Amino acid sequence: MVFFGTPFRGVGGLSQSELVRAAQSQYEEGQVQGAVLNILAPRNEILIDLMDIFFETRQKKSKAYVACFFEQKASNKFVVDESSGCLDQGESTEKYSLSRDHFSMNKFGKPEEEDFITVCEVIKKIVEQSPRLVAARD
Repeated sequence: MVFFGTPFRGVGGLSQSELVRAAQSQYEEGQVQGAVLNILAPRNEILIDLMDIFFETRQKKSKAYVACFFEQKASNKFVVDESSGCLDQGESTEKYSLSRDHFSMNKFGKPEEEDFITVCEVIKKIVEQSPRLVAARD
C-alpha cells in the first residue's frame, strides 16, 4: 500500500475554515465539501476509529508492505508533516519524504524527477514482495 500525504493523525495548526479555504484554493467551486474535511481535525473520533481498524488488520500474518510519503513543502499553510503523514514504522512499514506540497504529492512532470524515481523504486519493491506475501496467506 502506498499513501501520499495521508493525514493519519489529522491536520494541526489550521482552523476548520482555514483548512476549507486552503482546499478550495486548489479546486474548482463545488468540489470541496467542508463537512467531509471535519475528519481531519486532530483527535477526531472517526479518524481514530479508522486508524484502530487499520491497525487491527496490520496484526495479521503476512501483512502487505506500507509506504507513507509525506510532504516537505507547505501549500497555503497546509502541510501533512511526518508526524501526521506516516504510520509508525515497523517490519513492513516505511516512510519517505517528497519535496512537494500536499496538492502535488502524486503529480510528476517527467520520469527523471528525483521524487518520481523514489516513488517508482518503492512501488517496484512492493511488486517484488507481493507474490511471496500472497503465497504465505494460503
